[in-house]
Amino acid sequence: MRTSKSFLVALAMASACIGMSAQSPNVPADERKGFDTLNAAALHADVSFLASDKLEGRMSLQAGDEAAERWIAGQFGKAGLDPIATKANGMPTYEQSFGIIEYQPDRVNSSVTLTRNGAPTVWHAPQAFGAYKHAVNLTAPVVFAGYGITAPELNYDDYKDLNVEGKIVLIFDHEPQEDDPQSIFNGTGNTRYATGRVKLLNAQAHGAVAVVIVPEPNRKHLTNAERAARIGGSVTRETPLPSQAIEDDELKIPSVTVQDAVAKEILGTLKTTPGDLQAKIDADLTPQSLVLPDTTLTLHLRNLSESTGRTSNVLGLLRGTDPTLKAETILISAHHDHDGMAACPEGQDGVDQDGQAIPAGAKCVQTWHGADDNASGTAGVVALARAFTENGARPRRSVLFVVFAAEERGLLGSYYMAAHPLRPLATTRAMINFDMIGRDEKPSKQTDGLIDIPADTGNRLNLIGALYSPEYKKVVVESNNGIGLTLDDRFDHDAVLNVLFRSDQFPFLLHNIPAFWWFTGFHPDYHHITDTAEKLDYPKMTKILQLAYLTAWRFANDDAVPKFIPNPEPPPPPPPAPPVAAETPAADGPAVSPAPAPRRRRPIAPVLIAPTTVAPDADANAPATAAPVAEPVKNAPAGSSSTTDAPDAATSSRHRPVTPVLIKPTTGEAGEVNTVPVDPMAPQPATTPASATATPVSTGTGTTPDSGGSQVRPPVAPVTLAPDATKSGAKVAPPPVTPVKLGGKQPGQDEYDDDPKPDDPKPDAPKQ
Repeated sequence: MRTSKSFLVALAMASACIGMSAQSPNVPADERKGFDTLNAAALHADVSFLASDKLEGRMSLQAGDEAAERWIAGQFGKAGLDPIATKANGMPTYEQSFGIIEYQPDRVNSSVTLTRNGAPTVWHAPQAFGAYKHAVNLTAPVVFAGYGITAPELNYDDYKDLNVEGKIVLIFDHEPQEDDPQSIFNGTGNTRYATGRVKLLNAQAHGAVAVVIVPEPNRKHLTNAERAARIGGSVTRETPLPSQAIEDDELKIPSVTVQDAVAKEILGTLKTTPGDLQAKIDADLTPQSLVLPDTTLTLHLRNLSESTGRTSNVLGLLRGTDPTLKAETILISAHHDHDGMAACPEGQDGVDQDGQAIPAGAKCVQTWHGADDNASGTAGVVALARAFTENGARPRRSVLFVVFAAEERGLLGSYYMAAHPLRPLATTRAMINFDMIGRDEKPSKQTDGLIDIPADTGNRLNLIGALYSPEYKKVVVESNNGIGLTLDDRFDHDAVLNVLFRSDQFPFLLHNIPAFWWFTGFHPDYHHITDTAEKLDYPKMTKILQLAYLTAWRFANDDAVPKFIPNPEPPPPPPPAPPVAAETPAADGPAVSPAPAPRRRRPIAPVLIAPTTVAPDADANAPATAAPVAEPVKNAPAGSSSTTDAPDAATSSRHRPVTPVLIKPTTGEAGEVNTVPVDPMAPQPATTPASATATPVSTGTGTTPDSGGSQVRPPVAPVTLAPDATKSGAKVAPPPVTPVKLGGKQPGQDEYDDDPKPDDPKPDAPKQ
């Protein structure tokens, strides 16, 4: 690393100033020692390693990300955290391993076909595009299901009296009334129901075999595809980023996204337009769902390649001191992966880990360093793990430090852990998730015209999820008295950038856990090779971690824990304007009538669900008769890290090799490769073999009802957002379909056999 001595001196001085300014009554004496360990110089050292060229951009399933996993596990071991995951051979480990399928969608040879009056209409990307971890051949009738939402606590259900068993459902993106500040769907912000995964799980629970999503026809914002295309950077690389999916994911059905003109044609047998359907739903929240006459779709999805591998969440536990409360958990998390590396396009330069230009040429490599996204959050979790263990005194509840895998590929690590928790989710009291905590928020192509950015963001921290737990926010605000950050929750009122769904706190929010994403905002280097370590504001990072330290102590030590609000009420309407008498002339015009009172949505009583009772347990995974776990022997504190403390990414051999399996493209009826217009924003493979026919991989769905075959669909457990455990069990009639519960599997995981042992004095050394 080319880091100047003067820069390190400046960091040390800044850290000292932060330490002196933080000497306040807000840091109790039994928390002071750990608080004082947080410093900018150590953060700079850790981020510089994680974002270095040596780690090759930390792409999930690649050697650089494996090196990051081993480094984090080594730091947790040195700090003295307990490993609570288990390898296949029964040994404890810091790594929760799980299988991933990596695949490259074939945009050219994938298609969506509408059959009506016996005549087919075929669409390809960009008009219609889908991706699934295996090839899909599926034909079924189509049902329009509104926004695809079942929300019992809001008394809203697009599937009410609608049979979608064995059918494809077409739904709008987002949710009703998102431009109405008084909407029951969080006013102008998103709720948990607005994301695609929740909608797919809901469709699956109702018996649908696939989902077609179309952006809301009356939208006043960019589509998700248009917004993502604005980012540029890694989404425009010549070799496209691979898609990945959890191998044994609970989501079993495919989806496709179509443009407005395609949706209009699919809905063409109705005597109305897509825009009119949306307007009717938004007017009074009355579903408009119905079967589409003479409408059958065929989804033909192909992949250029498929392969399998394993990745790992890295986690360590600080056990609480209270005999009862130590069974409860506070989560502190981040993610360790980013977007990897690729050869420089011809004639283009690269950027090294210090932001210095790499001349174009045969040896030029572009690395997506991910310093802010999310080496900053990973370094933050490690720093807090050291702070809590070096503090000496421990809180009453247990604190679980987690760095998730494969966030960039779709929150895979956090969805996996939420479905396979190592400690009960029912006794998880709060979650602090760090994702991009190292920069100042600045205008960028992604956000231009979509959200207002304050002029000065140098001291600003965004908190995402505050609507779901005002008590959590209250603790942060009180802890901030001695820190002095500017706290901002404006992303909770945004329905355009979809920020609520875009980091690892979201899968836990679906389980009614108060979970906030701590975030310093987007900037022009987001997902670009220029997101390098020297651009981070380490003194600001230090303040954020000091605030997180004090907040986590409150969560882990206070008698009361923050409550989760499953149905946040919309903000109150603005006060009515003072009435103006009809005979009173306006200042510069004729008389005016009194202003009408603002319209309010009728109140809807939430459905109360009986709480779940969980017996306290000091260790959720231990048998009832397990002996007490001894406190781990604490190793020497790691302090600041350096590249000499980490393995060489190129020597990694721990994971199973990821062997690509080429899936040949589908040919047309005449044996010719389909040639269709392709989205210019999506890079395509240089050549496509034209000879062989693809062998589809079954998705578990069946044949067309008209083919004489039978529809065979695997049983799908009903899914719902977790019930509110804080409310009393008022008896109410259940909805027609049991809502889908996300997660809920028993703890456990399939671990590999050659992890470094937790008592290895050098757990981050490479295998020989």
